[in-house]
Amino acid sequence: MDQDFYPWSPIVTRPIFQWPDDARVALAVIVNLEHWDWEVPAGTPVAVSPMGGPEGLWTGNQPQFPDIGGYGNHEYGNRVGIFRILAVLGSSSGAGVSLLEGSALLAFGSDTAGSVRIPASMTGTVGLKVTLGRWSAEGVVPLSPTFDTPGLLARSVSDIAYGFAALDPTGIELVSFITRASVREIGGIRIGISDPFLWRDCDPGIAEAVEEAVNALVHAGAIAREFTLPEAAGAYSVFLEGGLSAVELRSFLDQELPDWLAQLDPVIAPAVRNAENVSAEDYLARIARLRALARTAAPRLDAVDVIASPTLCLTPPLISDVADADSHLRANRRIVRNTVAVNYLGLCAITIPVGRDRVGMPVGLQLIAPACAEEKLLMIALAAERVLGTAADRLGTPPLLAS
Repeated sequence: MDQDFYPWSPIVTRPIFQWPDDARVALAVIVNLEHWDWEVPAGTPVAVSPMGGPEGLWTGNQPQFPDIGGYGNHEYGNRVGIFRILAVLGSSSGAGVSLLEGSALLAFGSDTAGSVRIPASMTGTVGLKVTLGRWSAEGVVPLSPTFDTPGLLARSVSDIAYGFAALDPTGIELVSFITRASVREIGGIRIGISDPFLWRDCDPGIAEAVEEAVNALVHAGAIAREFTLPEAAGAYSVFLEGGLSAVELRSFLDQELPDWLAQLDPVIAPAVRNAENVSAEDYLARIARLRALARTAAPRLDAVDVIASPTLCLTPPLISDVADADSHLRANRRIVRNTVAVNYLGLCAITIPVGRDRVGMPVGLQLIAPACAEEKLLMIALAAERVLGTAADRLGTPPLLAS
């Protein structure tokens, strides 16, 4: 063979191939980016067709330049295709949008303080945050290695379940898992509700939409239990003090991309630059506090199967509302209020679209489960989706996509 990438062998004698760590699925992202000359340079060889003449694309045996058919595809790629690729492979916000407008069925993101669940909630899609360490973060550009966690976004819980079972490194048997999940009913599921921290100060229509969804689950047989997780407020207070992300991102940039510090978006630049003022003592003290909170939170979850709360407590802000550093900081502190505790306490969670707030924006129901309880969480979420319906059932078609 005319390549040096691997030795040739006939398929009939080739040994069975095993992926590292006995992985069941390998994902290769191959992006085909082409550059075409509008006019073929003089002297360029022209392919010869089996009919004996020069072969022109789309035109039988006669070359045509410029190639209108081919360049139509090329133009679409420049205008639309490349941005869809960047959306799917880029930030979790792009992933949520790509799902909403239909250019993806499953998307990846990373969740450090809520960055899978937040865009999923804002776009009326489903987002799963897995337990820290369950999925490798190798290859993920770090924001905070202490909490960076890969996650999935999709348009339904069913799609998330299929994606999770196919990708999870523990070796879930896909057909068996989906079969068991499809018959799991919501009846008897203990749902912790009414935590005063997670339900307080929501923008109009948010708590009401989530409460309506929970009531529908109770009507279908779930058991609602008053539940308080005081560690959530404690974890949020560490975030308000600065958390770990800015310090760890600053460390990464200093070591790997020092020139980027001068190029940071002015909205987030102050937090990253000020991280150099956090002492090692303060940084380690924050880690110790979060570990202690996680230890005391874990046994509380034995009293329920999942905790229910609004995913977000605020209506998604307009870009103009977060145009400067101060307004962005105020909004960001509210945006992550109900999500960051899941990361800081070592839990897993999923957000499901359940309604709209008073201004018509999607509202997400967040279901929180103990560490490494993703299979149980997904079964409960699937049962909830069968009762409540999908985003298409509850939200309809987004206005900009209806025309």
